[in-house]
Amino acid sequence: LAVFWAGLILFFTLDPPLNPHRPSILEQGFGSGRWQAGGPTRVVIWAQTFEMIRLHPLLGGGAGNFTYVFPEMDSALIWERPDLLAYQGLYTNAAHNVLLQAWAELGIVGVLILIQLVAAGFYLLLKRQERDERVWLPARAALAGLLAAWFTQGQVNLVLQMPVGALSLFAILL
Repeated sequence: LAVFWAGLILFFTLDPPLNPHRPSILEQGFGSGRWQAGGPTRVVIWAQTFEMIRLHPLLGGGAGNFTYVFPEMDSALIWERPDLLAYQGLYTNAAHNVLLQAWAELGIVGVLILIQLVAAGFYLLLKRQERDERVWLPARAALAGLLAAWFTQGQVNLVLQMPVGALSLFAILL
């Protein structure tokens, strides 16, 4: 199973001819104008996302509407920092933070559902009783670590918008 996952990750990370999502993830990431600027672009994305949240805190802007609402946002946080103005209005397809994305699209209800889903996963992994604890305890600890890693990556990435990210979450929770 580990060899399969490693092969799958390498398949999409590198650029083999059969990869349907060419160029590779590495080439896309390092070739982006946003990547070269790094942190300031994330600050702009998050500031504009906070503006979306401020305007629609309870119910959000609607599931899947981030890309439509985002370009219209004008955050005062950005205007206070002239170094960020160059990135104002650039296109992005997501908030690059799973909690902010959920809040911007689904409101506080969406955030609470997401947090409850992850918390329930941890609870089930850590509280489940099995017949042979010597076998299941390390497996549950590994799955809890994977869930923590998934959620941590979700604070700077698009983990629920990519099929592999959503599938990984549900595989861990099963």
